[in-house]
Amino acid sequence: MTSRLIILIIFASLISACTYGPVQESVRITNVAARFNTYTAAVAIDYQRFREPTGLSKFPDGGSPRILERATLVYFCDIQNASTKLLAKIEMPSDIQYGFQPWIIGWAEGNVYVRLNGYPGTDLRDYQQGPKSHIFQVALNGKYQKVEQSPSVLEQKPNNGIPVEGETRFMRISHDAFDIKIRTEEGGTFRKKFQIDQTKCTLEPTL
Repeated sequence: MTSRLIILIIFASLISACTYGPVQESVRITNVAARFNTYTAAVAIDYQRFREPTGLSKFPDGGSPRILERATLVYFCDIQNASTKLLAKIEMPSDIQYGFQPWIIGWAEGNVYVRLNGYPGTDLRDYQQGPKSHIFQVALNGKYQKVEQSPSVLEQKPNNGIPVEGETRFMRISHDAFDIKIRTEEGGTFRKKFQIDQTKCTLEPTL
C-alpha cells in the first residue's frame, strides 16, 4: 500500500468521524416592546435550526453547532385576549454570521420596527469595523420590508414603576429568555402571561 493511499484512507476516516447529530430547533426571547396606551406588545425571538457536533467535530473544546437556519420571529401579543400571533419570520441577513441580536426598537403608526445586529466574522477586524445593522418595518397584517432607517419618533410604553403623563392604560412587562410576565396595576404583582413552547418553537399564552 503506497503512502499516498494510506494518507487518503486516514483523511477519509477523519472526515467520516467529523459528524453532527440530528436537526434541532431552539428559540429564545430577546426583547419585548409594549405599545403605548394599549394592552398589546411586540416580541422579538431568536430562532435557530442546527445540528450539534459529535465525534471529532467536538474536539478540542466541545465544537460548535452547524447552523442550518437562523431568523427572527416577530410576535404580536394581546394581553387582554391572551392571544399571540406570529407576524413575520425574518431570516438573518447574509452579512451577519456571528453575534446575531434581533431587537424591537419601537412602534410607529401601528407598525413594529425591528433592528437586526451582528458581525460578519470573528476576526478582530470584523469587531473593529463595528456591527452590521438592518432595520425592518413589520405591519400587523404580517407584511414586512427592510427600511433605511426607523422613524425619528418611536412609540413605546415606558417600563418604570409609575404612570407617565398621558398614560391611560397602565401595563408593565418583565421577561427572560422563555417567559413574559405582565402587571396592569400600579404596584401590582407580575404574572406570567406568555411562554415559549420549545417543542413547537412558538410563543403561547400561559394556560
